[in-house]
Amino acid sequence: MDFRRGESVVYPNQGVGVIEDIMELPISGEARMFYRLRLLANNSKVMVPQEKSADVGLRRVIQRDEVAQLLSILRTKSKSSNNNNWKGRFKENSDRMRGGSIFDVAEVLKDLVKVSKTKELSYRERSMMDRARFMIVSEIAHVKRVPNDRAQHMVDEALAVSTKAGKEPSTKKKAS
Repeated sequence: MDFRRGESVVYPNQGVGVIEDIMELPISGEARMFYRLRLLANNSKVMVPQEKSADVGLRRVIQRDEVAQLLSILRTKSKSSNNNNWKGRFKENSDRMRGGSIFDVAEVLKDLVKVSKTKELSYRERSMMDRARFMIVSEIAHVKRVPNDRAQHMVDEALAVSTKAGKEPSTKKKAS
């Protein structure tokens, strides 16, 4: 997939970025093309080899009309995972997060929110749930050109429908 300078893209597990430059750099004596991204969340720079962009999951942000589809996924009932232990769920969800599809990330968020309603999530699962929420909220905010808190509200409303509870899942640690 070829991107242009100034184009908004998503770098998996990191969020929305902008292609600031497309440059040729010598690597082991061979000239290779790179995309230089600036991640919007923290202004960090990432270099992605052009020929590896698909392998790492670099993709364009979703279209404005796809936000409704994304929120629809969050509204639907969660499918039960085949893994009842957190390690199995974590591996399945990690694979989905790395794939780069925001729709897969929505499934991860929805599944983890559902599990959090009945049992305490492991630290790694809570972190993954927070990362999935961040990815979805930041992409919706960017695409719809709304503040993050408005996008967060849209996500929370959609999740409340699928979980039948409007409360935020607990991420507090138990007192010792």
